[in-house]
Amino acid sequence: MIADLRRRDLYLIAAAALIPRLLLVYFAPATAGDWTVYQTVAENILTNQCVSLSDPISGACIPHWGGNQLPGFPWFIAAVWSILPHEWIWVGIAQSFAITFSTLYLAKSVAPLFPSRHWSLLAGLLAALSPLVVPWVRITLPETLVLATIQLILAELVRSYLEGRLRVIPLAFASTLAIFLRYDSVLLAVPIAITGIVIHGPWEAMRRGSILLLLVAIPLGLWWARSMAIGLGPYPKPYTVQSGGAPPLGYIAWGKTWAVDQYQAPSWVYAVYTRRYSTINIDPGVYGTDDERQQVERLVAELKAFHERKPFPSHIDAAFAQIAAARRAAEPLHYWVVLPLQRAATLWFNPRNSAAWPVSLETVKNEGLPSHSRLVEIALANPVATLVKLGTATYRLALPLAALFLLVKFRRRRPIEVWLLTSGVAYAFSSTFFHAALLMAEPRYIVETIPFLELALFTILARWNERRRDAAVDTPT
Repeated sequence: MIADLRRRDLYLIAAAALIPRLLLVYFAPATAGDWTVYQTVAENILTNQCVSLSDPISGACIPHWGGNQLPGFPWFIAAVWSILPHEWIWVGIAQSFAITFSTLYLAKSVAPLFPSRHWSLLAGLLAALSPLVVPWVRITLPETLVLATIQLILAELVRSYLEGRLRVIPLAFASTLAIFLRYDSVLLAVPIAITGIVIHGPWEAMRRGSILLLLVAIPLGLWWARSMAIGLGPYPKPYTVQSGGAPPLGYIAWGKTWAVDQYQAPSWVYAVYTRRYSTINIDPGVYGTDDERQQVERLVAELKAFHERKPFPSHIDAAFAQIAAARRAAEPLHYWVVLPLQRAATLWFNPRNSAAWPVSLETVKNEGLPSHSRLVEIALANPVATLVKLGTATYRLALPLAALFLLVKFRRRRPIEVWLLTSGVAYAFSSTFFHAALLMAEPRYIVETIPFLELALFTILARWNERRRDAAVDTPT
């Protein structure tokens, strides 16, 4: 029997997706550091009809690739603000409706995977209420829109599998939206390619994949041609300095020789994005040698004394590049193996991270990383925040581990389960490798993989339960 959802089920899923998000947007909005960039680009789109990081009031319109990413999110903000007041709350509300519609489409698309309407409804509610997905709507970042496109792509992949043909055009459309929102959405090529091969075999999948790639390349190519024509170079700069200018890649390369998680970033790298070098505060424990410590302290002292609010000096950046090169040469195993593994572990299990929920241990923020006894004291004094942080961290880690275990168990049977697990695990692995290698160690960077993993595991649970029930019915008494 093929399960389907009734109208009242869809209403329930819509309410579950929309209401918590609207409450979070209204009662617990939070501004992220990148918001200044997105807002500036959006204001330029509205005021000056250009994509630029220049002051919108000046009308300078110095061209840019799009801010932190391609201009998908600023375009969305500008579209909202073209008809509503220029306040974040309206962007958050618009994102809430966008992901509600994508959740409904996903729920309707995956319903046939389940043995009964009851399980289909629960799957839709899981998509609507995932504890790792819901709270991002309150943050001034594009994560919620990206997750909406991820849900569209996942829905199209399920439809493709059930129909026995890769749905090239809708997949190309959703993939284009995702890439204009975040560069790392190119990693969606992994589950799309796996689905194509499972359905069609390698050669036909390659042919259909080439068509899909061409469709995605057309709008991206037009934006690339625009950027080349106005002198921006062949590719976007990897880091965006909010006040303009080139990022200090040598200094960032040095940070990559020791940085592991997101909580180190404010003390060393955020300062260079805003040119507030006086806020740099390097942990003495990160230095490899006393000589390195002395060199860095001298360079940072010069930054603070003579270059506050000015572009990062090229001679200081070059000096940091030399320090980074020396450290990589002295500790190649640590740099190429140990650090990426530590960052990968931080992506999937970081109890300090609240997964975007509005809970915070302010004492830890003020004191830095306290002793173990002090940390226990703080946790006991803040039980709700502690439970949210530990709960989301445990849930986030359990998803890929459970999926990997079940993939090994089911590798030679049950094709639907194997396809879902393979797609989810491969996507999670590629995302982890990519972000760990680039020192993008915030758990938010792997949140896009969560809908894949949740759907795979929930489908297995539903189908296993149904097989167990059928076996019990067939067993003679």
